[in-house]
Amino acid sequence: MKNKTVRIGTVFFLVIAAAVLAAVGTYYYVSGIVNDIGNSQQMYLNLSNVERIVVDNYIDSIDTSTDYVNIQDGIISGYIDGLGDPGSYYLNENNYVVNRYSSTNTQIESGIRSSYDKSTQCLRVQSVSRGSPADQAGVNIGDIIMRLDGVSVTELGYKNAVAGLAREPGESCEIELLRADSSDLITYTLYYEAYTINTVSYSFLGDGVGYIYISEFDNSTLSAFRDAYSTLSAGDENNPAVSKLIIDVRNNAAGDFDSMIEVADFIMPATTICTRRERDSSKNTLYTSTSDEYTEMDIVILQNYYTSGASEVFSAAMQDNGLAVVIGETSAGAGLAQREIPLSNNTAIVLSVYEYIRPSGESFNGVGVTPNYQSQLDASEQFPDLDHSQDNQLQYALTYLLNEAE
Repeated sequence: MKNKTVRIGTVFFLVIAAAVLAAVGTYYYVSGIVNDIGNSQQMYLNLSNVERIVVDNYIDSIDTSTDYVNIQDGIISGYIDGLGDPGSYYLNENNYVVNRYSSTNTQIESGIRSSYDKSTQCLRVQSVSRGSPADQAGVNIGDIIMRLDGVSVTELGYKNAVAGLAREPGESCEIELLRADSSDLITYTLYYEAYTINTVSYSFLGDGVGYIYISEFDNSTLSAFRDAYSTLSAGDENNPAVSKLIIDVRNNAAGDFDSMIEVADFIMPATTICTRRERDSSKNTLYTSTSDEYTEMDIVILQNYYTSGASEVFSAAMQDNGLAVVIGETSAGAGLAQREIPLSNNTAIVLSVYEYIRPSGESFNGVGVTPNYQSQLDASEQFPDLDHSQDNQLQYALTYLLNEAE
C-alpha cells in the first residue's frame, strides 16, 4: 500500500487549480479558448466537486512524491485533449526533457520530420527527406516509430527519441515501426553517412512540357526552383523551351512556410497567397506576391493525400488565383500551425496558434484542398519510386496540358 502522508482535502484542490492556472493563466491565448466566464466557473466547480467526492470516498491517499505530479499531468493533458485538435498536445517531463542524447555539430540527421502521436505516445513520420538515411532504409510518411535500438519510445520520451534519431557518421540506428497496412512491427536499420538534401528535381517531358518536383520546402528550395525553372524555360541542346509546366508537391509535408512563400512569390504575379489568422485578429498577417518576375506558363499542380501544410497553401493559392489546375487527390487538410510553449515544470504545451486561410477566404483545415480533377495511383504503386511512364497521375496531368490547357 502507498505511504499515506497527507489527506487529499484542500491540498488536492489547490494542486488542481495551480496546474490549470499554470497551463492557461500564464499563456493568454490558451485561456482565450474558454471565452465564456460561466463555462469557466462551471469547469472549476466540477473540479471542486471531484475534489470533494475523492476526499469523502477514495479508499487510498495521495503519495506526495509521485501522485501530485501524475495528477497535474493528467489535468493538463486532459485540458489540451479536450480541445479536440489533433495538432495540440501536452508533453510531460518524460516526453519533454532531453537527458539521454547529446547534440554535436558532426551529427547527421535521419531525414525524418516527426510529430507526437497521442494515441501511441510515439513518433509519427510526417516527412522523409530524399537521399537521407531514413529514405535509403525505406521509411514512409505515416509510419509510427515505436522503438529505437530496442528501447521503446514511451520509455525514452518524445524529445529523447527525436534527438536519438541523429547519429555520428558511420553509426547506425535500428528502428521498429508500425505501418498503416500492417499490425506487425517492421524493423529497419538506418546507416548514417553524409548526404545533400535536394528538395527540387526537374526534367523535360517533351512536347513543350516541363516537370518540377518539390519534395519539401526549406531554405534551399527557392534557389533550386529558380535554377530548374530557368533551365526549363530556356531549353537546352536536346529540348526546346517549355511553355507548360507540372509542379509536383505530392508527399510534400511538414515543410517550411517562409520558404514556400518565397517560391510562390517567384512564380505568381502580384496577388494574395494566404492569410495567417491568429486568435487576436489584429495580429493576422496577409501574405502577397510582390515580385515583378512571374510565369505565364500553363501550370498543373500535382498533389496527393500526403500533400500537407505549407504545400497545401501553395496549391490553394495557385488554384484560387486561377494560375493552375490542381490534379490528384484531396490533400491532408493540415491548415493549422503549432507553437511549442514551455511551462514552468519541465513540461510544455504544443498548441495550434495559427490558421492559414486561402485567397478565397476559406479554411482548408480538416477538409484539404480539393483538386479540379481527381486521379489516384494504383494501390500497388508507390510514389515517388515510379518512372514517369508508370505514374498515372503524372500522365493524367501531361494529357491535360497537351489537350485541354489553353
